[in-house]
Amino acid sequence: MDEELRNVAILLYKIDCLLFGKFKLSSEIILNAYFDLARVFSYPDILNETCNVACNLLKKKNLIPQNICGVSYSGIPFAVLISNKLNVPLLIRNKEVNLYAEDNRIEGKIVKDAGVMIVEEIMCSGTSTFEFLIKDVEDAGMKVEHVFVIVDLEQGGFENLRKLGYKSYSLLKMSQIGNILFETGLINKNHLEDIRQGWQDNFVVNGDVVTNTKLAERLSMKYETRMEYVKSEISLRLLQIIFKKKSNICIDLSLCKFTDIIKTANLIGPYICILCLHLNAYDELKTGSVLRYKLKKVLNIVNLVSVLPLNGENSIKEINSITKQMPNKGIFLTASLFTEDSLHKSSFEKDVIDLGISQCLPLVGFISHQNSKIPIEYIHMMSDLRSTGSVVNNVKKSYYSSNEIIETLGADIVMLFFSENHNILESVKQHQRILWKNYENRFN
Repeated sequence: MDEELRNVAILLYKIDCLLFGKFKLSSEIILNAYFDLARVFSYPDILNETCNVACNLLKKKNLIPQNICGVSYSGIPFAVLISNKLNVPLLIRNKEVNLYAEDNRIEGKIVKDAGVMIVEEIMCSGTSTFEFLIKDVEDAGMKVEHVFVIVDLEQGGFENLRKLGYKSYSLLKMSQIGNILFETGLINKNHLEDIRQGWQDNFVVNGDVVTNTKLAERLSMKYETRMEYVKSEISLRLLQIIFKKKSNICIDLSLCKFTDIIKTANLIGPYICILCLHLNAYDELKTGSVLRYKLKKVLNIVNLVSVLPLNGENSIKEINSITKQMPNKGIFLTASLFTEDSLHKSSFEKDVIDLGISQCLPLVGFISHQNSKIPIEYIHMMSDLRSTGSVVNNVKKSYYSSNEIIETLGADIVMLFFSENHNILESVKQHQRILWKNYENRFN
């Protein structure tokens, strides 16, 4: 599948679908690179091959719909070919109102409550997809199951539609196209930077232009490629461990006895990339509440430490002063908490990420339970626990599915919690296989 996508990206480039210049979107964002898929209509062989690969992807993901709906004008050729190849009924959403039609917007056989997959050629912010296409399909009495686009410009569309309850999939992302063309020598570094600008600088969420900071680039690159971008030796070592073990699991052990920790670590070590311990697991660390004291003690025996920087810049200064004397040690900053009603302000996550990137010298990555916009140089760790409201006494816990964490929310490492070592080895092995498969699905 990787080779098929690479081939499609190159074919589309060779017929000048990739344009450089200044392109103003309806959201007022100005891009230095744009993808014009209308050009492919003059090349039936390339159009056919693009739709073949799209159908292969849909089959692999088991996304064969009951109906397909294309939107005029540029989306229709893709919708027609895909529906034909999958032998699925086609609907067309007209931009103009047809006074003679029974339904003014949707043409084709409408079956009440039947599922529909929306097919578009380009995805930007997703606003028009929802306001003009999804609403019209649902007003006609059908159900939109998911949205499929040929090229995602990565301007927040997938995230916006996800928040509204719709899953989106793409054949290619703008970041993938840029990486493929650069790696094959078809574009130079300046052109790659022009492509990256669109999803480095900004994108649209709920109608507002916000900072992106390379989320798309991080999700489009494999661990082995990202080794070239990390800024510290400990980050490089962590990615090498992940790649060598084929494991993106961090195990959090809530065990009390040091002997239990050592025994369990030896047992599950070959199948995990990080072992997470708590300060109170060590008797000698139970005293003292000052960050400097705790951090110094912990860094003597471990490689990575997670810190919740509640004191903002003062916390970062403490971290820098300690780690300056201790090379090859790394920090994960906790950027969001487990519960929805925690006391930190709504901008806490963004503040931590911005502060960490600009000031934290030994920064390896962030622990965040949201779809964080974390740059490629840093690693995103996320637990499988969902926010569930108040955590008082009897905590009601719920969990993200593995594909949600890795494929949708974009985590690089998943933190799993174990309070007992009963059957822990088999459980870890199973999670390793599943989560690594979810990681590989990012590129399929």
